[in-house]
Amino acid sequence: MTSLSVVRLTVAVSLLSLGGGSVCAAQGDVDQDGISDNVERVLLDRFRPYYRFSRDNGDGETFRPTDVMTYLGLSDIEGTSDEGDHVLVPNSTLAAAPNTLLSLRSNDHDRFCRAEQRPQDCASSILLRAHQTEFYINPNNDEGRRGAVWPRVRWARNTGLYGHVVPVRLSSAEAYDYRQVPASADAGRLYYKIEYWQFFGYSSNNKPLDLFDHEGDWDTVQLIYWPGNMAIGSRGQLMSVLYYAHGKEMRFDLSDSTGSVFMEGGAVKELRGSNYNKPVPDLSEDGAEAAARNHVLRLFRDPVSGEYGHPVVFIEHGGHEFWPSPFWSYTGAQKHGGDDIEPFLTSSAPNLGEVEHPLGETPAALPILQFNGFWGTYSRGLSDLGHPNNPPPGPPLHFQWSWPSSSSIRWQLVGLTP
Repeated sequence: MTSLSVVRLTVAVSLLSLGGGSVCAAQGDVDQDGISDNVERVLLDRFRPYYRFSRDNGDGETFRPTDVMTYLGLSDIEGTSDEGDHVLVPNSTLAAAPNTLLSLRSNDHDRFCRAEQRPQDCASSILLRAHQTEFYINPNNDEGRRGAVWPRVRWARNTGLYGHVVPVRLSSAEAYDYRQVPASADAGRLYYKIEYWQFFGYSSNNKPLDLFDHEGDWDTVQLIYWPGNMAIGSRGQLMSVLYYAHGKEMRFDLSDSTGSVFMEGGAVKELRGSNYNKPVPDLSEDGAEAAARNHVLRLFRDPVSGEYGHPVVFIEHGGHEFWPSPFWSYTGAQKHGGDDIEPFLTSSAPNLGEVEHPLGETPAALPILQFNGFWGTYSRGLSDLGHPNNPPPGPPLHFQWSWPSSSSIRWQLVGLTP
């Protein structure tokens, strides 16, 4: 472990032992969400996930993680969901000036901004139009979709990985509900929500005619953390871990743990909750989320601190959904056994900041936070049967993203995607 990592760990222990409020008062808060940017950095480093990629029918993963800026450098911007039908920004322009995708305008509301109710021009920036638009990022069908090669992914350990930390007030960590929009009037204890967002250039379900495939893929694992209270000598602690797959939530509240076992020579601790050993139906069925809650959680031991704080993520083959274990299923989905390349602990995820106040840790922050179009063009669904399969929007337009209560944009949003 490098000396920088040791220093970072020392800073982490010092900052987090103080509790969030005192640190925030003493440090900068560039993203203006009420949490010190230094504390956010410490938290993102402390709980970064441990990845296990998966095989399916003997095949290894071939649609690998990709960096957002690399992806944009291999793309153009389309005005329709048909590749090449209406190029708005050619690759030569987007590769040289990626933030061009935030300056698109159109008076054609029927084509680009459906259900537009206001008279101003349709815009590709969420700051100007807080709704999904019909602008599409169109990647190169080979390099853009496939992502970085495995040696680079394993060397960097954070290709396409981005972080976000936001304060929320809750009656208890167990009461967190993604359907509840944070508001300034919320009562309760202060918690920090830690979000990791992983990007891929393509989601493949390995079905005939590319059915249910789409370009662009955002996946997430998240944590609820109590920052503690210095006034009463309480240190912060991890409260809950939330996994998402196919729009379904699988969460584990550490307060519900009934026991644990050590695995992989002590490198992993498996926590077992009140639902452990109870059957979990196919995740596509009603009631499956409740059955999967407080079932099982695996945490990887930090190589420096020895803390079991890194959530183990089993990444579904091709579709890249995030699962807490190799168990359970979703109709039509590929396997998530975690049995592909050698697992690895991710490295530091750049902190994006907030939509209205991006941070400067990565140039990808602006397009990720503010582009309100689709992160792909090609897709295959069954629209006639009520099963469209559009490429995803960026993280802020997913329901799993939490906005700070101070945001002036969140209240305008409608129809967030899974």
